[in-house]
Amino acid sequence: MTEITLKVEPDAQAPSLSRSRLSELRDDLGPRYSDVALVLSELVTNSVRHGGDTDNISVGVETSERSIRVEVTDHGPCFTKEEPRNGGMGLDIVDQIADRWGVNSNGGCTVWVEISKEGESSGH
Repeated sequence: MTEITLKVEPDAQAPSLSRSRLSELRDDLGPRYSDVALVLSELVTNSVRHGGDTDNISVGVETSERSIRVEVTDHGPCFTKEEPRNGGMGLDIVDQIADRWGVNSNGGCTVWVEISKEGESSGH
């Protein structure tokens, strides 16, 4: 198992800083690297937009032999997967790439995504 964790300021640089750190796992992510980078970028961007601007965003990516798990936590209001989405396409993209994903309200709002390593890259 390999993982990265980081905290980023909720600003315009947060998505690129998160993707930059993800590059440490490039070899382990193999053909799913681009998909994971896109999911991570979408989730961090959502946290910047909706999570408030006072607390850092927590980012974690963990890989195992068969799967990849991404978690992004902010301190903004939480939501459910079933709520209508107004605006961007970020969570629709996540839904297309993820094998499973969900939202946990745990004193903050954590969006988690699981992606199989065996799956085909979406090519996005």
